[in-house]
This record gives sequence, C-alpha cells and structure tokens, in this order.
Amino acid sequence: MTLTKGFLRAVAKVSDSPAAILTQVNRLFYENVERGVFISMVYGVFDTEANVLRFARAGHNPVIMRKHQDDRVQVVSPRGLALGLDEGEAFERSIQEISIPFQAGDLFVFYTDGFPEAMNKTMEEFGEERLCNVIERYAQGSASEILEGVFREMKEFTDKAKQHDEMTIVVVKIVERNDRGGSA
Repeated sequence: MTLTKGFLRAVAKVSDSPAAILTQVNRLFYENVERGVFISMVYGVFDTEANVLRFARAGHNPVIMRKHQDDRVQVVSPRGLALGLDEGEAFERSIQEISIPFQAGDLFVFYTDGFPEAMNKTMEEFGEERLCNVIERYAQGSASEILEGVFREMKEFTDKAKQHDEMTIVVVKIVERNDRGGSA
C-alpha cells in the first residue's frame, strides 16, 4: 500500500484524468511487485469549480451515490481491472472514467469490501443491498450522521462476531457555498 501511495502521489501531478493516473500507477505497480499481487482502488477528483466528480475504478467496490433530487441511492460501477493484474494493454482497455455533475445535497460514499462482507454470528454477510439501504435511510443527514448511522447498524448486525477484513468508508456530502466561496 505504501508503494502504491508513492506511485499515486508522483503520477497525480502529471495528469488530471483519473483513468490516465490509474493506468500509470498500474504500470509502475506491475513492474515492482510479484505476480499475483494486486490492489483495488478508486481514484476521483471533485472539481468544485465545474461541480463535477470525475473518477475511475481499478477493481474496487462501486461508489454509492444519491442525487439530492432522487429518493433512492444508485450504485455507480465503471469498468476497471485491479492494479497489478495486467501489465498494461488489457488494463488500459478496461479502465473507464466517468463524470458526474453534482450539486448541494448530493452524496457520494466510497468504501472497502469489509462493509458488505462483514458477517454476523450466523455467517450472514451484511451485503451491498443492506449497505445501500442504510445509506438511503440516513441520506438526509450530514456526512457525520451518515457515518454514525452506518457504523451503528453495522455494529448491531455483526454484534460481537470477529471480522476478517478492515472497514474503511468515506462519505462526501456536497454543501452549499456561501457568498465568500466557503462551505456553509
């Protein structure tokens, strides 16, 4: 992971295209790790001037999105192989960059597979659908309230069952700008 972060920092200065950045990181990763080692990643840029999220996905979980005017979440899953599975040609053909306009109230959730794969004592997975339902239930709240809701319901579901994977989640809730250009 440290190696990948270093590659990402170096390459991100050269391009503003998430797909191009992931393609370059993949080449460097493939050249520097043993075959069979791979990593998944989502790389995105929130352009606050144009109000657009541009992102690409290298084998990672999809992004859960809820547009303010919609009453349901959507799963956004552009194509893309994980880093390190192919030297370059198949990776380049697979990677898809998408752009999503955003406005105040829109919600984007990025997460690792530890969330949908979390299990309770009966070995039932939390699952993608349950995660989407929880996010939908708390979507009107702030990013902090959404996080609290997800963690509370995850804890209730898993109870004290030991988990096999880490759980990382990032919630981005778009807010209005005030007259001075800052967030309100």
